Amino acid sequence: MLSAEKKFISALERNRFWLFLILVTAFGIMARMPCLPNQSDDYTAFLQPWFDTIEANGFASLGSQVGEYSITYQFLIVLLTYLPFGSLINYKLLSIVFDYLLAVAVGKLVYVLSGKQDRIIFAAGYAAALLCPTVVMNSAAWAQCDSIYSFFCVMSLCYLYEKKDIRAFVFLGLAFAFKLQAIFIVPVFLYIYFTEKRFSILYFLISIGSFYTAALPGFIFGRDLLAPITIYLDQKSLYHSMTLNIPNLWGIFDGEYQYYSSLAISITLLVYGAALFFTMGKKDIFADPVRFVSLCAWSCWTAAMFLPGMHERYMYLGDILLISLALIRRRYTVIAVSAVLVSIVTYGTYLCDLPTFTRETSILYILLWVVFTMLFFRDIFTGSSLDKNDKGNAD
Repeated sequence: MLSAEKKFISALERNRFWLFLILVTAFGIMARMPCLPNQSDDYTAFLQPWFDTIEANGFASLGSQVGEYSITYQFLIVLLTYLPFGSLINYKLLSIVFDYLLAVAVGKLVYVLSGKQDRIIFAAGYAAALLCPTVVMNSAAWAQCDSIYSFFCVMSLCYLYEKKDIRAFVFLGLAFAFKLQAIFIVPVFLYIYFTEKRFSILYFLISIGSFYTAALPGFIFGRDLLAPITIYLDQKSLYHSMTLNIPNLWGIFDGEYQYYSSLAISITLLVYGAALFFTMGKKDIFADPVRFVSLCAWSCWTAAMFLPGMHERYMYLGDILLISLALIRRRYTVIAVSAVLVSIVTYGTYLCDLPTFTRETSILYILLWVVFTMLFFRDIFTGSSLDKNDKGNAD
């Protein structure tokens, strides 16, 4: 082998981590490019008219509510109107930027959870999140913005695990500033509060502070102090279906929203409360990385499974956390892949006019949640995830 060849191969070996990230980054762009021209019904019926209204009024539009936007997201749309690409590409460009930020956050999360000073696990998390089909479809095909709030949620959970609690609560508030679905991870904070007793309940004021700080542009243009909250309260009255294209518990029963919504909320609180009852008094059980990320995924999945009016996109963060769990504990791979496949099917139902899910699909999805829940609580009661012989991925 020539000396130049040896040097070239040695350089590749030294920089293989960065080369891998570059290749994944490029492939992520390539995967999204064919989706960019797609105009979903959400875009034509809602997103485009809202964008046109904001573009016509500029920053002054922040003084009034446009569509279902949070004030913080509406501010970002105002900024996008100054780009020359048109509303469709502008929406998607913003979400795709956060796809990459989310991928970095997932890489950081699994790197921290693994407890290993190994950049390979970061690269795996980055690649898995960036190339996840639902992440690609959500931003590039649908022009939705679930990657934005999910980025802040994942960063919040990462800081929570690292016991950087102030940062965790700041990022929790920023997640809420973009979407109400950030509430799916609030039970995680409550479980940590009751089991570890390391921060005060007053720390939630930090989240409220960052939530309101993110809405500052709206206040400057005349919004009242309750506006960031009333936006979310008004959203609750928009949809009156027990399930909106997600095969959860309510996909089995044909119940009317007005009669069953209160029951659904009660069941959800009961499930969360039962989990809290069984975990209280077990100090530091969530200091274990597998239990921690299992709790995070379980919290999101439980909300999507039992709450009324859930869209298929509301498992976006749950799927990301299941993927993160599978990367540090291989036995969860089948569950993570299965959950993502269900999400892909439900996305296809909307984006590609595929047949809607059946009652049997809901039953299978519920059984998948039950199996995951049983594994989660088995780890809590048996301590199997703390086995000294368990090396994280060796399972």
